[in-house]
Amino acid sequence: MHIQFHPYAVPLLASALFSGAAAAVTWRKQQTHRASALAFSLSVFTFWSVCYALVWLHTDIDSQLFWLKVMYLGVLLTPFSFFFLVLYITEYKHRITRLLMALLLAEPLVMLVIIWTNDSHHWFLRSSIHYMLGDYTYFHWVRGPAYWFN
Repeated sequence: MHIQFHPYAVPLLASALFSGAAAAVTWRKQQTHRASALAFSLSVFTFWSVCYALVWLHTDIDSQLFWLKVMYLGVLLTPFSFFFLVLYITEYKHRITRLLMALLLAEPLVMLVIIWTNDSHHWFLRSSIHYMLGDYTYFHWVRGPAYWFN
């Protein structure tokens, strides 16, 4: 495993730093459910940014694929967390039920299974190539139907 200091990782890490700091401050000062929902959303954004930066920082395809798969936990939870943040901010938190949560989490969970079992069906990631351009290693992938469905 080799690490490269790819310039694209810099804004991702900066984003993670700011959203992580905001999440920590919000979590420490939480006095309402709104603050908890905001802290959760910011934590999800932070997770996504860190994992995506790790995709860019690694040079071997196995590490890049691993961090891409881990990153999708944040990608898939972002709409979920943002939806609940909006419900709390707009005073519609009473509409949150276990059934609603289960329905909204069904698609992300199915997508995570598809992503992590992609090697057996290639529904998410059809193929990938790994190449060098200048001093940097790149990972290009052809998206499958599950990617576009998501």
